[in-house]
Amino acid sequence: MPSASALLICFVVGMTDGDTMAARCEDGHGLKTYKVRLSEIDAPEKDQPFGSRSKRNLSNLCFKQPALLQAQGKDNYGRLLARVEFDGVDANASQVAMGMNRPSRGSMISRRNCNAHHEVLILPFTAGRARVA
Repeated sequence: MPSASALLICFVVGMTDGDTMAARCEDGHGLKTYKVRLSEIDAPEKDQPFGSRSKRNLSNLCFKQPALLQAQGKDNYGRLLARVEFDGVDANASQVAMGMNRPSRGSMISRRNCNAHHEVLILPFTAGRARVA
């Protein structure tokens, strides 16, 4: 597992849901595939309303794209926690800005800041139900 501050050059090879992906990365010892949990955001589960839409949006943003991952440690499931950037776009903040995910507690991602550049605001899912403004 890379150090908590490592910057990894990767290629996104799979999607699990709206905040988890698989990425093939150069880690200094060759190529390795990591299960990556996008940090500071929370997505609905696949079987919850809006879950498949969140996953599809993340896939449309960065599947089969080169990406930079700013590692931030690992979660309780052993997944690499990271901020993900592709083509100069912050995937974590984009998911929030597009209403696909919500910021996690204590997150530096602010829904207000994310939506400053978007015309449509979709409020975060609540108790498994999506609300559209």
